[in-house]
Amino acid sequence: MQTRTSNKTAHPGLPDLPLPRKSSEQVELESQAREAGKKVAQATKATKVKELQMLEDLGSTLEKENRFVFSSAATVRGQHQKDQSKVK
Repeated sequence: MQTRTSNKTAHPGLPDLPLPRKSSEQVELESQAREAGKKVAQATKATKVKELQMLEDLGSTLEKENRFVFSSAATVRGQHQKDQSKVK
């Protein structure tokens, strides 16, 4: 009985080998990197929340100003129309 030529260089036991273990240094570095990533994500989220709040405040301020402008423009327009009706 002979080994087939296709199996001559095959290593059938390799898929069953356990995964290599990480050193404590590698685990610590990964942990630190994960923590740094979380801090960056939190800072980014906080920045976005602040920007959104500023935009909402600006929007509400502009909305109030527009109401004032439109209401005073309507008042002026109404007075102008009354003045024009008196002229005719």
